[in-house]
Formats: sequence, C-alpha cells, structure tokens
Amino acid sequence: MHLFDQGWNKLHEQIYANQKRLGVIPQNAKLTAWPKDLPLWDTLSPEAKKLYIRQADVYAAFLAYTDNEIGRVIQAVADAGKLDNTLVIYISGDNGSSAEGTLNGLYSEFAVANGVNPTVEMNMKFYDVWGTDQTYLLYAVGWAWAWDTPYQWTKEVASHFGGTRNGMAIAWPARIKDAGGVRNQFHHVIDIVPTILEAAGA
Repeated sequence: MHLFDQGWNKLHEQIYANQKRLGVIPQNAKLTAWPKDLPLWDTLSPEAKKLYIRQADVYAAFLAYTDNEIGRVIQAVADAGKLDNTLVIYISGDNGSSAEGTLNGLYSEFAVANGVNPTVEMNMKFYDVWGTDQTYLLYAVGWAWAWDTPYQWTKEVASHFGGTRNGMAIAWPARIKDAGGVRNQFHHVIDIVPTILEAAGA
C-alpha cells in the first residue's frame, strides 16, 4: 500500500496535520515531541525499515479488512431498509496503540515471556509469513507512538491519553441530523449503555 514507506516520524506529523484539518483536535494543539528513547526513522538501517514497514502494512491490512466487514453489515441493514432508524455505534479498539512490541516488534507475543527479545535479524526470518498463522505478532513501539498522535505514550502508560483514547463514530440517520459532526466533550465507554437505554426509552 506504500502508506508507511516514509516511516513513523512522517506519519506522526501527517496524522497530526490530518486531525487539525478535520477539526478532531483544536487548532492550537501542539504536536507531542518524539521521545529521545525511540529511534528516528532516518537513523534506521534499510533492513530495519523494511521490517517495520511490513509490520505497519500488516496491521493496516487487518484494519482495512475489518472496516470492509463492518461495511458489509451496514450494507445489509441498508438493503433491509432499516438503516435510517438504526443506531450504529462504532468504537475502534479497546485502548490506544500498544508498545508491547518493544523497539523491534515481535514475531510472537510469547517471545518476551520466554526471555527472547527479538532483534531485527531474528524478526526478519518471519518476514514472508508476518501476519499469517505462523506468527503471533506485535508492531514496533515507534508505530505505537505515531498511531497515538496527538497524545503521548501508549497503552501501557494509562496516565496519558495516548494509552486510553479511542476513536468512536455514531450514526442514526433518522435522529442525528449533523452528519459528520464532531463532539469535543469528554466521553467514556461507560456512557454507551445509558445512551442506548435512553434512546430506546428504557
């Protein structure tokens, strides 16, 4: 897909710019500084870049597949003539991007549990099967930091929003009239059930 060929630092900046353009973050929001403990993309070897791009591509392919399948469900509801009066709530993920993949990513989540911290060279042995049933993988922490933009830190650091914030979209064509509207007030996942109950008149 070549979406990630320029690396995680460029992606960090691109996501931030897109969020401002879409009005998802305030225009005066500051871009989180890149931590000194994470390597800059331009300092990486060609082999490391190749591995990390594969990690991001596989993750993106998973998300694209998921979006397509959700689209099929929505289309089925539309085909049944029920979409206008259907409340759709889509929450992306259960936390922010995870740093569990360590600096190099993991060909298997169990590697670290068994005292193995894969190097780039070790991970490259799984390059051709990355994302198949022959791996149980996690991406490198550089991607996690970029994907948690504009916040800092990741899933494991819950004191910062990068570890806890998720995207959410709600649609209900017959009732919600400002299609594409953005809500800036603080929400929590525990607000969802009361919202459904109120909408249902329970």
